[in-house]
Amino acid sequence: MEYQVVKAINNNVILAKEVGSSEQVMLMSKGIGFHRKPGDSISDQVGSQEIFKFWNKPNMISHTSYDFNQLEQVVRQIVEQVHQRMGVEPDLLYQPLLDHISFSLDRINFGLPLDNPYGTEISVLYSMEYSFAKLAVEHIRKELGVDLGENEVGLMALHFNTARKRRTMSVTMERVNLFNAISTILEEQLELYGQERELELRIFLLSLNNMLHRCSNGEVYLMPCKRQVFVSMKESYEIAKEISTLIEAKIGIHLNDDCIAYLTVEVQKIV
Repeated sequence: MEYQVVKAINNNVILAKEVGSSEQVMLMSKGIGFHRKPGDSISDQVGSQEIFKFWNKPNMISHTSYDFNQLEQVVRQIVEQVHQRMGVEPDLLYQPLLDHISFSLDRINFGLPLDNPYGTEISVLYSMEYSFAKLAVEHIRKELGVDLGENEVGLMALHFNTARKRRTMSVTMERVNLFNAISTILEEQLELYGQERELELRIFLLSLNNMLHRCSNGEVYLMPCKRQVFVSMKESYEIAKEISTLIEAKIGIHLNDDCIAYLTVEVQKIV
């Protein structure tokens, strides 16, 4: 569908009308309003970014507006704290974090949930960033009166880690996606559902992350009884082999028999 811009509300929301029609709609997508001017043409079929459409109603524009200057001030405060506590360069974090939080606020204003299916994986992989993201979300609640919720904690932690490591978000997500795929394997094969099983999954991922960190640093795992482990824990061994194959395919870390035996024992704990 082709639209003509009537007004850019902010970087993420525009008031538009369908070409050939006078009926107005609100379009929301990350960055959709950036440098948009009245009369510009825009399509909802361009790129991979999802575009949300809402029929314009009275007072909807005022409902989607917030004090952007106040938001900028709050984000600067968060960035300064991240700089002091984690050594993150402010220039690497400020704009991506501002864009992210402003889009989250727009989603909340439109009643769209902030989805994050990777909360457990992010909290395991980037625990320091996750802990500080909790404080940042609470700071936003106090200063702006908006509760972004638990899902936002993990999403914000990704931005902190990306800036701290000086890399792209896609690289930050590589290990998150890997751990999510491993979680799926365990959930499906061991039926890890419910809060109690979620805790067991988290403990496994913590052990796995520690093992991968040690392997990356050249440390050697020794499991003298590995043959006995493979024979006595056959089901867990097969799952551990599947996980090790996935790890090598996704991040290029080869796990030898000792590491696979260690994983087998960790899987066995939750069988």
